[in-house]
Amino acid sequence: MGYDYTCDECGEPGEHPGLLGSFNKRTWTTTPFGERLQALGYELGDTITLCPECTHRLLR
Repeated sequence: MGYDYTCDECGEPGEHPGLLGSFNKRTWTTTPFGERLQALGYELGDTITLCPECTHRLLR
């Protein structure tokens, strides 16, 4: 069973995401990586959703 989503990488809608992720609080608050994500407008608690095609591109 899927749900409606929009891929955070390519912007395409879908029903079955390839990958979901959320930010680790410790990384978010104590590392330069967390600072960069905050500067991009992400918030702690956001869920990042990738379609199967973007997931494949990320993992190869």
